[in-house]
Amino acid sequence: MIISGNNITDFTVYRFNFKPIIEPAIGWVKVSNGGYKSVDRGSTEDVYMSEIEFYGKEAEIDNIITQFNNSRVSTDNKLFLSEFNEKDDILFGANINYYLGVYVIVLEIGKKKQQNLKTFEVSAKLMLVPNYTYVGTPQQPSIYHLFTGYSGYSLFESKYNIYYENGSTFHNFDNDSGIFEGNFLMTLTEVRNFRSLLFSSIRGGYMTLTDKMGVDAIFGPTRQIVYPINVNILEFEDEPQNHNFWKIKIKLVEYKS
Repeated sequence: MIISGNNITDFTVYRFNFKPIIEPAIGWVKVSNGGYKSVDRGSTEDVYMSEIEFYGKEAEIDNIITQFNNSRVSTDNKLFLSEFNEKDDILFGANINYYLGVYVIVLEIGKKKQQNLKTFEVSAKLMLVPNYTYVGTPQQPSIYHLFTGYSGYSLFESKYNIYYENGSTFHNFDNDSGIFEGNFLMTLTEVRNFRSLLFSSIRGGYMTLTDKMGVDAIFGPTRQIVYPINVNILEFEDEPQNHNFWKIKIKLVEYKS
């Protein structure tokens, strides 16, 4: 990967690890009927970051720190990342188009650390500048490869009041919401298409489940589900296990209009 920009000398990095951090500009608010409504500031406000650990000889690490610092204090502090290796085209997430390169800014520069006699490392946090494009076709994957440890339950909505004459009242509002949380394994193509569906197509809307995702009672035994059903995706996190396979964390809630 080549890094270039104003006020720096272009350089190439070969050895690094990274973790994408993605914050969609979508908030969720629980409303009186037990459902959720979204507050969406738009896809241009989504934030794509990456925590990166660079490795190399001391002179290479010193150069990375110097160039990043020069960029940080420059009037135009954008850096341009290009010539991505085949395995690095997920640096800021699976659904970003890296073919023509991307612009970033440096948010944080970490400590320089010695690993052994000749190898050093430094961490940095970079954020994409919003002039990128997306890859992937909006498509819902077949969600079957479920990790152990999922949870499916219903929120019990009721109120018990005791008033001053020692009487009491019980109100069952009958607006329970089914919630499911689980981790799944997906391919890179499935993640790209799923992200495209969630954050370029439906965003704060609902998604339709046509089957049970490998779980008989996704909202627990008290709710009898008849498919298809509509759900809101309250949380979505993806983490590459390697280039081709990703661990996906999903929290979804039963949709109520």
